[in-house]
Amino acid sequence: MLETGIKAWIDLDLAYTYRGYSAFGGEFSFSLGSRNLFDREAQRSPMDAGILAELQDPRGRIVYGRVVYEF
Repeated sequence: MLETGIKAWIDLDLAYTYRGYSAFGGEFSFSLGSRNLFDREAQRSPMDAGILAELQDPRGRIVYGRVVYEF
């Protein structure tokens, strides 16, 4: 087993989507979400890039919005 030095990790992503708003002959859906909600900093690792990117995101908290229109 490869020793990475990474401790136990909890990463919380949260998203909410509202569907059902009809306009212009179609339907809208609105989404709002966040990845890494508590902005936990990625732990350092002896790997090539300094972190294990498949487990942790070096960008920190990301908040996003999305609008989809289906006609």
